[in-house]
Amino acid sequence: RNDMLKAFKRLKVKNTFLLTYDDFKGTKWRGKQCKKLKFPYEYLDNLMDTKIVLSPWGWGTWCIRDFEALICGCIVIKPVCTNTLTYPDIYDPNKQFFVWTDVLWNTLENSVDYCLSNLDEFQPRVLEARKFLLSLDQKHSQLFRRMLQH
Repeated sequence: RNDMLKAFKRLKVKNTFLLTYDDFKGTKWRGKQCKKLKFPYEYLDNLMDTKIVLSPWGWGTWCIRDFEALICGCIVIKPVCTNTLTYPDIYDPNKQFFVWTDVLWNTLENSVDYCLSNLDEFQPRVLEARKFLLSLDQKHSQLFRRMLQH
């Protein structure tokens, strides 16, 4: 996570934001007040207006943010975790739902530049990921649909 933050600070793109959400009052990061987004409304609204989401590994290689970002139509950049099995299997490399970076995030700047320069190429992939998640069995599909309908 710290390597991702260092790489994030080196980005030279016009609009870079590090948004987080939580349920705690007075949350601070490095001594400064964090922007808090109320979940799910403000958080998902912001995700739906976002082009690229950086998703470091969570407690393991997968992170709930991956599902949230894909369902909201974002390009997700993440360290490689194609050996992670989940249901639904969003990490299958044949699906190409993610843009993979190295574990230390050294290729982040190139990945972001490529994504921003080729948004037309990524649009079908983003739509396919969203369609895949919304077409799952009824239980999972309803969960994802409720997230979007807030």
